[in-house]
Amino acid sequence: MADVPYSGVPQVSPLATPSDDYQRVQTNPNQFGGAIAAGEERAGQGLVQTGTNLFDIAQFHGQVNVDDQINHTISAWDKIQHGDPNKPAVGPDGNPVLGPDGKPQPDLGYNGLQGRALADQRDATLKAFEDVRQQGRDNLTSPAQQLQYDEQTRRLLSLRTQEIGERADAGWRNWAAKVNEEGAAHSKDGFLSDLNDPENMAHNAKDYINFKVQQAQTQFGDDPTIKAQTIADAKRDLVKAQIEQIQVNEPAKAKSIADSNRTILGPEYGPTTERLIARADQQTGTTEGRQAYFEAGQAKGQQMMGAQAPTDTARSLLRNFESFRPQAYWDVNHYRAGYGSDTVTNPDGTVVPVTKDTVVTQADAERDLQRRTAETTQQVQGQIGPAWNSMTPQAQASLVSVAYNYGQLPQSVVTAAQTGDANKLSQAVLDLGTDNGGVNADRRRLESEMISGLKGDAYRTILNNPKLNTNQQNYAFEEIRRLDTAAEYATNANATAVKQANDRAANGYVSQMLKGQMPSTDQIANDPNLTWETRRALGEAALKQSGSDVQANEQTYGPGFWSAYKAVSAPAGDPNRIADLTQLLQRAGPGGDLTLAGVEKLGQVMQQNQKSVSDQSVNTTKIGLLNYAKSKLSFDQEMLFPGMKPLSDPAGAQAFNATFVPKFEAAYDQWVKAGKNPWEFLTKDNVDKLMQGIRSPSEMAAARIAATSEPTEIPEGPPPPPPEGINPAAWNGVLADRPKANGAPYPLDAWIKVVEMLRKDPSPRNIKLFDESQFGRAGFRGAEILGKLGGNQMAQAPERSAPPEATKEEPPKGGGRGLTKPPLEWGTTGGIGPAETPTPAPAQPEPPGVSYRPQRTRAGVVPEEPQW
Repeated sequence: MADVPYSGVPQVSPLATPSDDYQRVQTNPNQFGGAIAAGEERAGQGLVQTGTNLFDIAQFHGQVNVDDQINHTISAWDKIQHGDPNKPAVGPDGNPVLGPDGKPQPDLGYNGLQGRALADQRDATLKAFEDVRQQGRDNLTSPAQQLQYDEQTRRLLSLRTQEIGERADAGWRNWAAKVNEEGAAHSKDGFLSDLNDPENMAHNAKDYINFKVQQAQTQFGDDPTIKAQTIADAKRDLVKAQIEQIQVNEPAKAKSIADSNRTILGPEYGPTTERLIARADQQTGTTEGRQAYFEAGQAKGQQMMGAQAPTDTARSLLRNFESFRPQAYWDVNHYRAGYGSDTVTNPDGTVVPVTKDTVVTQADAERDLQRRTAETTQQVQGQIGPAWNSMTPQAQASLVSVAYNYGQLPQSVVTAAQTGDANKLSQAVLDLGTDNGGVNADRRRLESEMISGLKGDAYRTILNNPKLNTNQQNYAFEEIRRLDTAAEYATNANATAVKQANDRAANGYVSQMLKGQMPSTDQIANDPNLTWETRRALGEAALKQSGSDVQANEQTYGPGFWSAYKAVSAPAGDPNRIADLTQLLQRAGPGGDLTLAGVEKLGQVMQQNQKSVSDQSVNTTKIGLLNYAKSKLSFDQEMLFPGMKPLSDPAGAQAFNATFVPKFEAAYDQWVKAGKNPWEFLTKDNVDKLMQGIRSPSEMAAARIAATSEPTEIPEGPPPPPPEGINPAAWNGVLADRPKANGAPYPLDAWIKVVEMLRKDPSPRNIKLFDESQFGRAGFRGAEILGKLGGNQMAQAPERSAPPEATKEEPPKGGGRGLTKPPLEWGTTGGIGPAETPTPAPAQPEPPGVSYRPQRTRAGVVPEEPQW
């Protein structure tokens, strides 16, 4: 761009002298003629200056024209190279290029091209640059202007030409690299398309190598070193691709190809062959493991023919675990060699210990293994005894392996083996896996799995296969384990589905019976969803139901409902747990302790427990509250003293089972159906309200007195010797003088327990409670009994609860959980002592999984020991 000189605005300053009051006229000789001459001279000089200014203006105008044309030329070049923002991009067909949104794409010019197009359009783009430059030159009329224009545009065009060339070269190289890369990929695919056609493989290999070389030449030029390396790399790529495709199904063949091309693979030969060997072992082991498992399933329940002796299986197992090591090594407490042995068995049968310098052969190790396996087998037989003969060969081999590793069988394994229970024996071996920090956990697991089931049979087949190496055996074990786990999942899933279908059908029949719609025996017998046990139980329940009043049955769940309720909600693993509806139906038949209404309700509870943890926690809390209600309404089956016959309270059992439980369940169901929170219902206050009017405390107390007055029929024996430090005569005297009920003395064993509990806790408070009980009312005093036995025991005993001067018992904080055990209750069991007060209800429902179990209390103290 031409520079235009700029002189700025002239500055004019005012005169510093004041103006004159008079007009001044020159009177010197120059006043006339001289002044005129001077004016003519200055006029001539002004004409010259005017001509000079006109010349400068013309030069400035020409410079502006040149600058304008250069600006137009640069703008046109920018649009050619970078695109015209006011025009859409045009495709080869002359139509606008549309984007994904359907709108025309902006023109990006030459720089928007990619790959080969950059090279193809380079000459056309440079010609367009030159055409624009020439057009701008033609617009200038002065040779001087054209000369100045040429000087500036040629320099600018040279820079543009260099930039276009570099971009075109880079685009071409990228395009050429892509072409070679695609060509190499196609050739490689053709090479692998038919690995059984050598001619096809040769042609495609040649093309692949050529494409790779051309690609390198495009990037680095024709360098001989780079070219040679590229050829070697291309050959290695083809060999590796061939191996990778074959190894999936034929790893052994792939290994052979790797061996044939060891030089081409170079440093990758070692890792490649190791991977192929492992893959081959995995394939062989998996195949053999699958076959062994299926054969074991076919032979289940039959004697396996041609099986090796347990010592042979044990040796195979030990070879797998121990692995052969020719050089001596230190292990725990001794040098060992061969198969983990601390001895060497020579060909002549002599046995010598392993030292740090010992070196054994495979034959030496096999001799020693055979001898030690036989000796260990005899040792295990001696430890287990007759139970050995009833074990499967694989179980025997497993125990020999354990004893070989330990030196002898651990006692826990011996005990489990002698039970004859394969599951217990398997678990005992598995439990050893934590020994020594779990270093042999995998070994113990395999030994455990060999003891029972299909896995054990399949494992023995694998161990007795001489063609399999250790790695192949381990892969076979993994496959057997996987198949057995899958079979177990399938079995469990099928059993669950069968059980759910059975329970749904049974619940439907129970609901019909309760409505008086008795299903026919043929309908029950022909229902495919029912098991035979459920069919029989339903039939018996239907017979019982048909002879009773349906409405009466709806009012009670049966005397066995409470025990069944606890069994249904018992945790997994509890031996008393009921998890099958058929078990409930069997109790609804003739002579059973459940009604159909009880079965239906318990079936609902069972389904809720299986549905979610939340529902299960609700039922657990219900059990706690029902247990509390039972303690308030009935003392049936309570034991007054250890060793005595439990108390009988048929009226209380009837009040609880036939009245309260149905009332409680009906109220709870109504509460939940109304959409209310179950936890707001499950409170002690609600239970207390529901119990009102069912049985009064006075009625229960009278029934308890009558029950405790019944004579006992428990036979007595001679009195036992006195405790240490007690005078025998005093001891026998206290035992001889004991309370009576209805003319018959309390059992001797029960009275001994009472005296011992008093003697072991001779605190003032405990003596006071004893005196307030039925024993005190019968004329017995705790202090007198203690005095007869020793006199000073009360002073020696530590105080367990409140001090002697305390007159009022304070209830424990937090419901009594985690506190020191309170004193024993003497008075409540006989109904003669102080009045009972209910345990305070918890402020909020207990969290899921926690059972709130209220108990009868005295003055708010929750007893945690058997009540007296």
